[in-house]
Amino acid sequence: MFKLAEAGKVHIKWVGLISLDTYTPEEQEQIRKGIEKYDAYPIFVDKKTMDDCTSYYDSVISPVFHNFVSYKQDSGVRNAKLFQAYRAMNKAFVDAVLAIYKKEPKAMILFNDPYFLLAPKMILESETPHIGYFFHSPFPSCEIFKIFPNVQEVTNVVANSSA
Repeated sequence: MFKLAEAGKVHIKWVGLISLDTYTPEEQEQIRKGIEKYDAYPIFVDKKTMDDCTSYYDSVISPVFHNFVSYKQDSGVRNAKLFQAYRAMNKAFVDAVLAIYKKEPKAMILFNDPYFLLAPKMILESETPHIGYFFHSPFPSCEIFKIFPNVQEVTNVVANSSA
């Protein structure tokens, strides 16, 4: 992808997360302005949401995407709470991506990693871009998905990605 960008065949914009609690609003604005020239756009997420989202990823998604089951029946309530944070982080990411996409409606949106499994469906609720998704790990087997919480919502990534 970067070779295509260097050759002038594609234009890449990066959108990424930064924990909010470590920066004042003034510092956030300085960061935005400082990295804008690199076509990089930060999303500032509060520390609690970031921590809960990371916990959900580490305790549920990552094991599933490595065909390892660690989900415990008694952690269902905790995982439901963490899943809400995961959904909120995906929504914050989608809002930022859509703001950029509205300025360049022919762009392709490429997601990287299972941190944003909910994002393609959220985007398609308001826009119809080409969406790609890149996984660093093999997609889990169907046996693993049988016990995966939120399986329907999370597996929509495959159905909602066009490349």
